[in-house]
Amino acid sequence: MECRSLLAAKNAVTTCVVCGAYFTAIKWNKRKFGFGLSRDKTRKVCSPECHHMFYRIDEERKRKISESERGEKHHNWRGGTHRMGGRGAGWTVIAEKVRKRAGYKCEHCGKAQDECGRKLDVNHIEPFHQSRNKTHANRLSNLEALCKSCHMKTEWKWRKENPVQSVLNLFEGY
Repeated sequence: MECRSLLAAKNAVTTCVVCGAYFTAIKWNKRKFGFGLSRDKTRKVCSPECHHMFYRIDEERKRKISESERGEKHHNWRGGTHRMGGRGAGWTVIAEKVRKRAGYKCEHCGKAQDECGRKLDVNHIEPFHQSRNKTHANRLSNLEALCKSCHMKTEWKWRKENPVQSVLNLFEGY
């Protein structure tokens, strides 16, 4: 008669979901009289490298992370409104007009809104907080539809090219 631990190890051969390699999915368990091996039914990958890749391709995990960092839970959350009190009357209608004008495609890279998995961002070419008022800031000629990636690149490029912005960012918390 074989040890239960050895039987568990023999029955624990499975396939890695990332690379397709066969591996033995076993774990150490604390038992009443010491430790023993048993089959690890939750293990899906063969190595730390595949573990890292699995989390990059696992859609369910991406969804959970996305839900866990929305709104107030996000590390950059600052209260939900712009310090000037929102984007102005009819912002959602204006933003939708800009997306429609762009044909629901990013105006920089051409990526379609359907490919993004979310609505396109609407960027103020002249930054919102530097405009005279909300009406002036929200002119259709001052707005462009961008995918999230292009929007972030545009924001960082603008901040890098405007030294005044970096000084203002120092005093933002006061």
